[in-house]
Amino acid sequence: MTGERERSRGDRLLAIEATFFLLLSRYGLRLFGFRRLIFTLGAPGPCAPDPRVVARIAAAVDRGGARLGLTCLRRALAAAWMLRLRGLKPTLHYGVSRTSGAVQAHAWLEVQGLPVVGHDQASNFALLASFPGSSGPPLLRNPADRG
Repeated sequence: MTGERERSRGDRLLAIEATFFLLLSRYGLRLFGFRRLIFTLGAPGPCAPDPRVVARIAAAVDRGGARLGLTCLRRALAAAWMLRLRGLKPTLHYGVSRTSGAVQAHAWLEVQGLPVVGHDQASNFALLASFPGSSGPPLLRNPADRG
C-alpha cells in the first residue's frame, strides 16, 4: 500500500511538472518563438535514460497536453525540458507531409533512441530537421537518412 501511495504521489508531482512545462511551451512559443526556445534544449547530457522514467514523463505530458488541447510541438518541448532537468539529451524531430494538397507539420521527441512523444504519427512525415544538432544549431537531415 505504501509503494502504491508513493507512486501515486510521484505521478501527481509529475503531472504538476508536466502542466507547468506545457504551459511554458504554450506561452513561450507565443512570446519568444521557436528559434529562441529550441536552443534551451542545450548540450548533451551525461546520463543514460531509464525507460520507466521516460515512459512516465511521456504519459504525464500526453495526458496534460490532451487536457490543455496542445499541439505536438508544445508537448515535445515540454517533455524535452523535463528530460533535460534529469540530465538527458532529448532530440526533437520536425517533419512535414502533404495530404490532399495541404502541408502538415509534426514534431516528435526521442531521447537516446527511446521514443517519448509524437512517435505514433512520425512515420507519416518526412524529417526536415532535428534539434539540437551535434553541436548546437539544428541539424538538417535528408529524410532518406532516417533509420
